[in-house]
Amino acid sequence: MSKKILFLTITILLAPFWALSTQAEEISDEQKQVIDKILELSGAQESALIMGRIITNSMVTVIRKSNPNVKQTTLDILEDEIMATTKEVMFTRGALKEMLYPIYSKHLTLLELKEALNFYQSPIGQKIMKALPQITQESAIAGQKVGATLGPIIAERVKKRLQKEGIKLNNI
Repeated sequence: MSKKILFLTITILLAPFWALSTQAEEISDEQKQVIDKILELSGAQESALIMGRIITNSMVTVIRKSNPNVKQTTLDILEDEIMATTKEVMFTRGALKEMLYPIYSKHLTLLELKEALNFYQSPIGQKIMKALPQITQESAIAGQKVGATLGPIIAERVKKRLQKEGIKLNNI
């Protein structure tokens, strides 16, 4: 696999985090503390890692299809480095929180954040938060399966519509 493709793939994967981490907005320390607690209770880090693994697995599949001779060691290194970078940037450097502070504060007042925190600290809130990472993972996998079944249906509909319009394209 060429170094350019690898660099491009990693850049595309991490670009949204770089863009979001540069957004600056004034948020009070109290808001940040409440949001931090909500993120802790909600398992936000675990959810981010699950999504990172899903994205990484998708990338590995694409790379494997485009380069069937790629060595498993190469794919293992790619996965290790993506996950290590994600953990370092998102958690150690705090990019996840910095990315989420403006989103939470845009949609919820400090009072609403405190009420949400009270809910998350209740028994049912704790149960929901404990289940949320697994729900997120299973939902993402289910969504991928549904998306895979839609591809051929969409392709057929587009093909028929293009034919009806008299448009001819190769490989459709």
